[in-house]
Amino acid sequence: MGRKEENIKKAQTLLHQKERIRNIGTAAHIDHGKCEGPETRVWVNGQWIRAEDLWNRFADRPAVSNSYEADIRDVQGDSLWTRSLDIQTGSTNFAQITHAWRVRATEPLVAIETRDGRRIRTTPEHRYVVASEQGLVFREARAVSKGDFLAVPRRLPSREDDRDWMDLEQAVLQRLASDPRFLFSVSESDIRSYESRGPLRGKDLPKDENGRVSSEIYEKIDAISVQRPGVKGRASQKIRLPRRDELEDFFWLVGLLYGDGDGLARIHMGDDEMIGRACEIENRLTSRANISRYPKRVAHLNPGSTAFKGLLQVVFGYPDRRKAWSIRLPDLLYTAPLPLAAAFVQGYFDADGTVEKARSAVSATSVSEEFLDGLQLLLLRFGIRAILLRRTAKNTLYVSGKKNLARMPLFSDPEKAAWQQKLEMKASTSYVVDLIPVDWRRLAPNDWKSRFYMTAGQRPSAHSLLTMADVDLSTVEAMLSDDLAFVEVKDINRSTAEWVYDFSVPGPQNFVAEGLFVHNTTLSDSLIAGAGMISEELAGSQLFMDYDEQEQARGITINAAIASMVHDFEGGQYLINLI
Repeated sequence: MGRKEENIKKAQTLLHQKERIRNIGTAAHIDHGKCEGPETRVWVNGQWIRAEDLWNRFADRPAVSNSYEADIRDVQGDSLWTRSLDIQTGSTNFAQITHAWRVRATEPLVAIETRDGRRIRTTPEHRYVVASEQGLVFREARAVSKGDFLAVPRRLPSREDDRDWMDLEQAVLQRLASDPRFLFSVSESDIRSYESRGPLRGKDLPKDENGRVSSEIYEKIDAISVQRPGVKGRASQKIRLPRRDELEDFFWLVGLLYGDGDGLARIHMGDDEMIGRACEIENRLTSRANISRYPKRVAHLNPGSTAFKGLLQVVFGYPDRRKAWSIRLPDLLYTAPLPLAAAFVQGYFDADGTVEKARSAVSATSVSEEFLDGLQLLLLRFGIRAILLRRTAKNTLYVSGKKNLARMPLFSDPEKAAWQQKLEMKASTSYVVDLIPVDWRRLAPNDWKSRFYMTAGQRPSAHSLLTMADVDLSTVEAMLSDDLAFVEVKDINRSTAEWVYDFSVPGPQNFVAEGLFVHNTTLSDSLIAGAGMISEELAGSQLFMDYDEQEQARGITINAAIASMVHDFEGGQYLINLI
């Protein structure tokens, strides 16, 4: 007797036992209980936002009524966009977040670490996209094992239009204006627009309809300075904000400071040409930068302005003490125009990066694990899947593999740049992020190359697979997408949390968190899979109760649907009618 016939027979037996019948009514497929830890960063509108912080943005809104003791907020009108994976094709697309959830944790979380250094905590029933014999499938965290391969995004795209530049200028001004120490000198041609004829505080700058400093004022500001409110005396020396055509050089300088700067915003380095370039860039803004040289130690570049140091601290979060330990990647970089993010990366690697011929990698080492963790996420904007080796006080970020190295900004140092280009020419694939987990039995290898890989138990790259003759690629077609990489699960542990969070994404039912694809499993599919009517792998993606094409595509309910199934509970069988 087949599974279907067996279920029908069980249901018929229970039809006349009222005490064994339960009716459940739902409004479409309900996402519930598949949550992440509060520290988990979700990729939303190009930014990485902690799950707890994202939910707190909407905590004051009316709660959405539900029967799951969950705090739910409707965010459909807030235009929150993430990246989702179509497991049938392997392509990724933008998808909207419609609801934010907070649920009290009732059991330990599953903490997963991948071989490229990404870490995430989820509830046991939360699902990941895993490469299996059937292709790409969803698998619960509790069923994930060491050695499984997770599908992860290789690139997180940028908007890349003029609005990026205007948004950046507005963000810089907004941060400066929010600090009461800063004074703004506006050009003479525009001074008549303001009641005061002297320097303005941030609160006096013109605002847009959202109450933010107008982006149009950026180019009208001649200079900024620092003076504590209510304190008599002169303000600091004035400095100029970088013009738009100077921003790339400025962001390179900031990257250099994050590598070789100290808490006083001084750059220490022995490369005369590079420190000279940095001095020239600073002098465009401060006109007081100078280089101090010593006979027995490296030279250092002094900015010559407390306003310049204040600018770094307020706009970029540059630390003023224990700099090496306390630096964090500036959050502006996640949404800044891509050339500016590239300039920062170049500046940082110019200072702290090296070309490791033995490892065939470009690397950077820092005592700040948090900084390199953020830099690893930033590199996804360039399509670079880097590897983070986490060690106490000596964390290292590696970029390896021909595909990753080709997308890496070049060193500005000519010698290092030449080494980097030679490394790229000789590089092959990255064994951590470029190889595809395949089942050779299903591929039916038929030439010497594919038989060699199968016999040796080797994983091929997408390029290697495509060059093999007479290999059936139908089962791995989705894995060949350039949108994806595959990383091995390195370690699994358990930990606790008071609250966990989730975000509903209708349609694709998955989003990017901590550089991984995580999935919202639907309640209806979970019940149906538990009864054996669909596979566990399809639960959540099949949307079994949404049989209309528009329901599947848009994540909405058009027609009512009913499914009856038999579940075992505490030694007895129950007939569940899901409506």
